[in-house]
Formats: sequence, C-alpha cells, structure tokens
Amino acid sequence: MLYSTGQPEENKAFGSIGFNLVQKSMSIYILFGIFWVFAILLAGNNFIISGVVSIWYWQQGESGQEHLRPIPDSAFRLFRYHFGTIVIGGFLLGLVSFFRVIFEYLYRNAEYLKNTPNLRFLFQCCTCCIWCFERFLQYINQNIYIQTNLTGESFFKAAKRALEIMTNNQSIVMTVVGLGDLLNNITRLMITLIISAFFYQSIIQYPSILFGQVVVDQYNPTIIVAFASFIIASLFTSVYGVSIEGILHLFCIDEEIQRVKDPHQGAKMCPAALRQFISEQVYKQS
Repeated sequence: MLYSTGQPEENKAFGSIGFNLVQKSMSIYILFGIFWVFAILLAGNNFIISGVVSIWYWQQGESGQEHLRPIPDSAFRLFRYHFGTIVIGGFLLGLVSFFRVIFEYLYRNAEYLKNTPNLRFLFQCCTCCIWCFERFLQYINQNIYIQTNLTGESFFKAAKRALEIMTNNQSIVMTVVGLGDLLNNITRLMITLIISAFFYQSIIQYPSILFGQVVVDQYNPTIIVAFASFIIASLFTSVYGVSIEGILHLFCIDEEIQRVKDPHQGAKMCPAALRQFISEQVYKQS
C-alpha cells in the first residue's frame, strides 16, 4: 500500500517509482514495526512455555503439588501482569534485528565497499557482532521470562538476576545449552532431509497418483517442500529449545536455594535423570 503512494519517475530506461522523505521515513517505521510485532509474538510464546516449564519443574521431587491448567494459567499471567515485560523484550530484540537488516542492506548496496577490502572486512565483522548480540539477547530474554514467571519481577530486575545466575553457573550453561542447540539443529536437519527425500521419490515414482500427470521439474517443488519442512521443524524444535533453557535456569535457582540451607545439598526438585546427567557430564569434568 505504501509503495503505491510513490510517483513514477521519467527519463529512465525502465519504469521506477520515486519516494519523498516522508514516504521513506514511513517505510522504515513500518519495517521496524514488523520486527517489533514479530518479536512480541515470539516473546509471548516463549513466556507461556517458560511458565508451563516452571510449573512442571516445581511439581517434581518432594513437592507433591498438582497443577491442572498450566497453559491457560501461564497465558493469563502473561496478559494480566507481564505484558509490558514482553513488549520491552520484543522492543530490544526487534531493534537489534532491525539494525542488523539495515546494516546488511548498506553492506550489499554500498558501491564504495566493492573496491575497499579493508572496509568490507570491517562491515562483515560488525555484521557478525550484531548477529552474535542478537543471539545473546534471545537467550537472555528467555531467562528473563523464567525469572519473571517465578518472582513477578520487572524486566530489568529479572535481567540482572538472570545474568547473576548465568555467571555463577557458567559450566552448566555452556554444556547443557550447547548440547541442546546441537541436538535441535540435528533434528531440524534430519526432519528436512527425510521429508524432502520422501517427497522427491514420490513425485518420481508416483507422479500420476499425486498430481494426475507427469512432473517435468522435480527439483523446484522439492526445494519448496524442504523450505516448508525446515520452518515447521524449527517451530516444533523451538519448543524443546525453550524448555531446555527454562529447565536449566530453574535447576540453577533450585540449587542456589538448597545451598543456602545446606552447602552440601544439591537441587531438591530436580528430576533424577537431569541430576545424574549434570553430575556425570558437568561436575566431574570441571
């Protein structure tokens, strides 16, 4: 719609549309709004999952608690008390993503960079740093939402507490989160490859059954199916990724609470399988 408000430009070999300063500013504003809204939706999803994981974790061990509606209660807690938290988190994440896209656009369209290797290398380093900071912000936001679900703290107070927990448990965070990301990436890749291979073999061997005629081009439909499969697999595995990070954060909090009572006692509510894994893979190696 905004594109249709431009004015056709003359004296061009090909047709083009020109925009004034107000229209360009509005396009930048709308682009940032898209990133912000997407980040809020993602943050809301992660907040609800964090709430469900938090409820599940504290039902383990000797608590004996029962919670019959974890998902509706987590959603109610989000919209009733902590919607501002995900708006702030989404704003920060959307802002970083917006700057990353703008920086990438400038890098790809700047003519003076093509003949300046040093400046091009500097732009690439900056783009890499922005991407790393974006990933870090995604991870810290997840821990903030867990902390907010537990204590009801505001965004910045929860961020301070989450950073303290991560700093005090560096070995656990690096081992579990790194292994979880590796397994999630392998799962996405395997799902995409299996579905794509199955679809490719199907359109080769049974084209008349699937499409009613012979398929001339098998590669483009397979690429589309692979892309769709990867997106769907990423959505499902993201639930596992958020859950892993949430359980890890809760384990660290549980362990700190128990160590205040008894320095020799570990996490009390931790499931036995997780306690055994951390004891064998983290504490023994460190």
